[in-house]
Amino acid sequence: MTATEITPYPITALRQKLQQLKALHDEGTLGAEAYASAKAPLERELLDRVMAQPAAPVAAAAGLAAAASASTPRPSKNLLGGLSVAVLALAVGGYLGFGSPAMRSAGPPGSAPAAEAAQDMVAKLSGATVTAAAATAAVKQAMAHG
Repeated sequence: MTATEITPYPITALRQKLQQLKALHDEGTLGAEAYASAKAPLERELLDRVMAQPAAPVAAAAGLAAAASASTPRPSKNLLGGLSVAVLALAVGGYLGFGSPAMRSAGPPGSAPAAEAAQDMVAKLSGATVTAAAATAAVKQAMAHG
């Protein structure tokens, strides 16, 4: 049989016919000789159909996948490195400018919350009440040394 002589059954229909023949043989409805004689032409036609199909769809699909991954734009290493440095610089700058979260809650040095926090710390350490001016001086001195 050549590709032009192949019957118009699609491959799935041929597989179904083979499964039906096997089921009839397994049930005992179809004898071994009848099963073999009916199965051989179906298997041959199935083989001819599979061999007659072009291999291009598989190769084309593989080629499309390779082309898609090759054509997907990727950022350059220089861009990624530059962005990483920029993010790090922003993080360090933000930390230096605004300080740690604990410092931010106390406010800038010399403000009322900072002075009160410093006064509370000094009072706890010395057990005496400290004026706001002395607390501010202690905070400034601590910042100058720390």
